[in-house]
Amino acid sequence: MPSTSNKRCRIFLLSPANAGGERGRLLLRERASFDLAVKLRTEGASIGEVFSFISGLYFRGKLAYSEVFAAPPPGVPGCFVIASGRGLMPPDTRITFEELQNIASVPVDAAEPRYREPLERNARILAELAGPDCDIVLLGSIASPKYLEPLVEIFGPRLLFPADFVGRGDMGRGGLMLRCARAGIELNYVPAMGAARHGPRAPNLPRMRRQQRGIAMQAVILIGIQGSGKTSFYRERFADTHTRISLDVLRTRTRERQLLEECLKTGKPFVIDNTNVRASERASYISQAKAAGFRVVGYYFRVPLKAAIARNNRHKPGEVVPVPGLIAAFKRLEPPVAAEGFDELYTVELTPKNEFVVTAAGENQTNAG
Repeated sequence: MPSTSNKRCRIFLLSPANAGGERGRLLLRERASFDLAVKLRTEGASIGEVFSFISGLYFRGKLAYSEVFAAPPPGVPGCFVIASGRGLMPPDTRITFEELQNIASVPVDAAEPRYREPLERNARILAELAGPDCDIVLLGSIASPKYLEPLVEIFGPRLLFPADFVGRGDMGRGGLMLRCARAGIELNYVPAMGAARHGPRAPNLPRMRRQQRGIAMQAVILIGIQGSGKTSFYRERFADTHTRISLDVLRTRTRERQLLEECLKTGKPFVIDNTNVRASERASYISQAKAAGFRVVGYYFRVPLKAAIARNNRHKPGEVVPVPGLIAAFKRLEPPVAAEGFDELYTVELTPKNEFVVTAAGENQTNAG
């Protein structure tokens, strides 16, 4: 059904992620070493990517949907994130580790002045900037007063929400919004004032066909001994789009498992940047990725042992692998084959100028001496 507001300006308000929950605490560990945690501590990260990590599918759905369907007045952002203690923030606003700590420390509660006052102050400013002919659509739950009560007081009948949210949980809403964004089909909005806050449980969404999920759900497995160029390849080809999962960075299997599970749950593309020299080592990643609906792509780094040793010796102190360990990894190396479960499989070789040459891999690969 088409939106009731498709001829009016439209701005979305995104309900916040639970920064004080389990995933928020994982991100706020001072010694956390995965990419987003390091970025947050050093240069800061956008509140959109931070909340997407914390909330997963639900927040990713809200971001994707608002990016497609926002129609703001000139000069006004089309989307704002509710941030406890900070009011309303565009999703590309960069926050620091300390700012996220502050956000996590303020309860999302309509009776909490530290939450309510900044939200009401920013909402009044937005109401004036947007003007009377702009609808404000809340992408969040109206089952409790924590968002509805302060926002209705300011926006009144202009505050809308998707009618299909009633009876759905967070995951159901997130999945619904992702599908609508990909299909270009906007939800129907109804006024939040006086709306029924609860309803019968909505039926589960039908499973998406693989082609509908898009190539974004991609699991990349790098295969090769130390010094073969895997991490450089990741930085060159995937750093802007894929999460890097590496034991060299995460240090423990527990942390690796947590980050892998996060990517699998949220559909975020990732790269396994370990040696992965044995088929048995690769099998666990492949089976988990396939079960979650990911497309699995393998890159086999076919680099001569002498070249790998030379590259390894140029690493920073503390990152150099002892030569006997590198030789042992080379001897254990089992070249991958498509039958392991790869949807795509490539061979990567290095030129004398350290440039990567990627070709489709054959079934019968042998170690380079």
